[in-house]
Parts: sequence; C-alpha cells; structure tokens
Amino acid sequence: MLSLSHDYQHFELDSRYSSGIWYLLYLSLSPMCVWLSITLTCVCVDLALSSHNGLFSHAMPLSLLPLPFSAAKTLQIFNIEMKSKMKAHTMTDDVTFWKWISLNTVALVTDNAVYHWSMEGDSQPIKVFDRHSSLAGCQIINYRTDAKQKWLLLIGISAQQNRVVGAMQLYSVDRKVSQPIEGHAAGFAQFKMEGNTEESTLFCFAVRGQAGGKLHIIEVGTPATGNQPFPKKAVDVFFPPEAQNDFPVAMQISSKQDVVFLITKYGYIHLYDLETGTCIYMNRISGETIFVTAPHEATAGIIGVNRKGQVQIPPLPPNQPPLSTPPL
Repeated sequence: MLSLSHDYQHFELDSRYSSGIWYLLYLSLSPMCVWLSITLTCVCVDLALSSHNGLFSHAMPLSLLPLPFSAAKTLQIFNIEMKSKMKAHTMTDDVTFWKWISLNTVALVTDNAVYHWSMEGDSQPIKVFDRHSSLAGCQIINYRTDAKQKWLLLIGISAQQNRVVGAMQLYSVDRKVSQPIEGHAAGFAQFKMEGNTEESTLFCFAVRGQAGGKLHIIEVGTPATGNQPFPKKAVDVFFPPEAQNDFPVAMQISSKQDVVFLITKYGYIHLYDLETGTCIYMNRISGETIFVTAPHEATAGIIGVNRKGQVQIPPLPPNQPPLSTPPL
C-alpha cells in the first residue's frame, strides 16, 4: 500500500521580499500548524500548536509558506513588519494547494479550478483555468509558470497499481487550452539557441512510467520570427535496481548554467544539459525524501530541505564530463 499524505505535505521555499515588506498568507482552520524558521545556517522544524497557520522568516530574504494539513476557504494576507492584515477573502471552494508564483501573486488551487490572487489593490482571486479531468483524485504537489506567466502547469500524483502515477495539466493562457501530460516533475526555462535572435521558452518534464524514466525538453508556443525551433529532446532517466519504486519529485533549472536539476523521492540528483539533454552527473545526496527545492543563486544550483529538516545544497560539478553509461 502506497501512502502519499506525509511525504508530500507542501512547503514553499522561495524569495518573497518586496519593497521592505514581508508577506504572510495563511488559511484559517485548525490550531495545528507547522512552523519552519530559516536562518543563515540551518532550518529548524518545530511541530507546535498555534492559533494561526502561517510563516515567519528572518536572517535572509526567504519565506516558507506551509500548506495546512487540511483544506480551507478563508485566506488572509498580513504585512509582517507592520503586523497588520492587508487582504482577506473567502473562497467558494476549499483551497487544497497554494504557491507564490511572483513577488505579488499567489496561485490558489481548488478541486475544480486554479486561481491567481494579486497583492495589489483590492483585487480578488481570479480564475485562470478549470482543472482537467485527468487530475481528478490526485494530490496536487506543485504549480509552475514560465517567466511571462503565459504557460501554466499543475502537477499531481496518485497511487495506482502499487506505483505513484504523475499527472500534469499544461495550460496556454493565450490559446486558453489545456493539454494533459503524464509526468511527475517539471519546470520552464528561457534558452537562447545559437543563431537565434530571441529566447525560446522550454518546457522540461520528467516521468517514471511502466516503461522506465524519461526526461523531455520541448519548446512551447510558436518560435519568434527569425528563430529556428528548438529540437525536441527525450532522454532516459536512470534508476538503479535498488530504487525500483523511485520517481521524480522536484525539478529546478539553472538559467546561468543551463542545467536541469532533477530530484527523486529516494534522494538522488540527476543533472542534465538543457540544450542537449545529456546527463552530466548523478549521485545520491539524501537518505530522506527532499520535499521542497528552490534555485540557489550563490551556486547557480539548487537548495532543498529533506524530511529531517536537513538543508541540502548539492554543488554543480566543475568540468564534469557527460556520463556515457549509467553510474552504479
């Protein structure tokens, strides 16, 4: 029997500091919450009783947004420095997942639709698209957008036939159409091909299916005038024999290094060249599930936190040659 509830409680690790203001968003429900405090050297996890579900952050411009253990309809946003409530809204449907997608916009996911809520003015959450039927019954684990928020992606997982199946919904804002895709982890990147005048918007996603693991890198949308289209890539993702139930859980893409970082449930990291799809590095960095990741600007890599509260900052291997055979 596969259990998903404890491994995939959602926490958001991201920059959320703007014009001297810290934003706090919490969902009003039960007194149980999870507080994660971040400092320059460690992450402390404290399961405690509190009257609110929220966040506080100090010592560096990062904020951690915990999703409470059950859904809720009442949303409130606070200015932490001023200790004042900025906005509030009561949804018609329960919010089961939410995530900051920019400095001033939070995405809200219900069982039926996805909303964007701007912190500017008195705006209320606006529905951007309905959920696809392929995500019915899935536990939502992530929501991604491209740099211009023209392409939106909802990611969910479900237990089926003793394996974890990933389902994604790719939505085009301009075309107002959705495409269901099988996948576990994904991300967007801007990449300028040699000879092109404009950047291409690339969509990268990884899946562990019955036939094995794959990483796909494709261009979304119509190439800019004068641009050559980006050639599609589909490469194998290696899983060692002792990790038969492993699957991708997180993906970050370094715009500085043009490298795709792929994290699996069993704590393996895979690095791929964004342009060619070549695997350049693989190693196990954690014996525990890494449940949240974010870009790490200092190293042009990623930072993650595992279930024991350990901070993981895997380095980008210098001058690492491409792997010709899967590592053992």
